[in-house]
Amino acid sequence: MLFNSSVFLVFAAVFFLAWKLVPPRKQLRWAVLIVASSVFYGWWDWRFLFLLAGTGLVDFLAALGMARYRAQKKLLVMSMLSNVGRLCPNRSVRLGDSRRTSRSHEETHNSACFTASR
Repeated sequence: MLFNSSVFLVFAAVFFLAWKLVPPRKQLRWAVLIVASSVFYGWWDWRFLFLLAGTGLVDFLAALGMARYRAQKKLLVMSMLSNVGRLCPNRSVRLGDSRRTSRSHEETHNSACFTASR
């Protein structure tokens, strides 16, 4: 779903209407956001919903741990590394397998994930 498509305009209208109609109780608003996000990301490719659910679950569990234990920085770093770690292999595999690029798989992986460390 592209931002400049008519499908997105319908989606946005339905979302904002639902948001306005839902009473401002936290649980219902979270449900509207989760469903709308799933529809939005799943519209392009439903397989990315598993990635979205996995990263959301890791972040949710990390937030619960941060609220309960003192190791907040460690849990935050673990959550961030988990999110970046899940995205880097997917990006490098897609870019590395492309016939249009002349870079090797190793060069693509390094440039996609580790540019900040250089």
